[in-house]
Amino acid sequence: AMIRPERITLRSDDGTGLRAKIQSCTYLGEKTEYQLLVGEHAIQATVFGDARISAIQGDVMQIILPPAGVHLISS
Repeated sequence: AMIRPERITLRSDDGTGLRAKIQSCTYLGEKTEYQLLVGEHAIQATVFGDARISAIQGDVMQIILPPAGVHLISS
């Protein structure tokens, strides 16, 4: 499966849903890029403008993957 990094939503972990640990975050002006660890899988999330969150390396967040943003690829 593939998902574009800007389609991932991050929010405070409330104990439900898919959890990700922030490995690093890089502020780039209009956006922030987050390197996340979901289980053993590394993924990237890109958050723009007002959607940015207050989170630092080591924080555990909940991630939301909108169904329309997930693309399945056959092998």
